Amino acid sequence: HKAILPLLSNLKSFAVATGIGTNAIKLGNKGGIGISVHIGETKVLLVNSHLAAHQRQVEERINDFQTISSQLEKRIVSKLKSKAVLKSSKIAPLTNQTNNGSYFD
Repeated sequence: HKAILPLLSNLKSFAVATGIGTNAIKLGNKGGIGISVHIGETKVLLVNSHLAAHQRQVEERINDFQTISSQLEKRIVSKLKSKAVLKSSKIAPLTNQTNNGSYFD
């Protein structure tokens, strides 16, 4: 809603490619994104992912989730360190968050 626009700040997005390719080069047909934003005094990180389908791909989904989580965490912490905000922020590992992958601080 337009009324909250003045409350939005520090919008950042991060992408992690997984899926087809080697460890060095991923084509990104699968992967995840993280979007962080401050809404007033509240920090929000939304994570969405597109993972391999079908039950036989459970191990691949787990591995991709771990890759997405660790890469997003590294990028978010790196951004915070570069802005000297880290000491006043609490960053919880994404792998310990709710099942829907959303993180609220």
